[in-house]
Amino acid sequence: MFDIKNSKDFLEKLYEDYADYESNRKSARLAINAALTSYHLAEWVWGDWLKTDYATWRKLGIRDEDTFKAWLDKECFYFPVMQRIANGSKHFVRSEQKSTLKSGGYGEGGYGAGGYGEASLQIEVINADGDSVWLDAQGLIEDVLIFWREFFKEYSPYKDDMPRHGHLMYDFKD
Repeated sequence: MFDIKNSKDFLEKLYEDYADYESNRKSARLAINAALTSYHLAEWVWGDWLKTDYATWRKLGIRDEDTFKAWLDKECFYFPVMQRIANGSKHFVRSEQKSTLKSGGYGEGGYGAGGYGEASLQIEVINADGDSVWLDAQGLIEDVLIFWREFFKEYSPYKDDMPRHGHLMYDFKD
């Protein structure tokens, strides 16, 4: 697609989508773009190299694309959340709208700036105890991005040629 030719390029797209969202945390458009990319990166990984990397299949305990996605669901806690966002936005799944919200800041002045007053997007997640909790979308997307970075560093043929984006919250140069 255009100049995105492999899964490493798509990982670079995820870094850029996340950086865009990080710069405007109240933009649903930017959050959805980052979530879509983080979810669909699985298909790019599979199609680019994993479908024929049988050594990695054995390491991960997978046998096909479906078992790879099941492995992702287990290993990357928020991957299923990215799938919900991707499917909800693509297919107009109205029930997913009830699991997201935009929180407002505390107004202007001293409390209206910085971490206390910024509006942000929230996603409802069921935690390990089975309780419903609302979490900041940025943290969830960032968690999936970090998962993908580590996955690429450990398993991909691009581990020695990773995308570099030091301007993000964490140092992604390593």
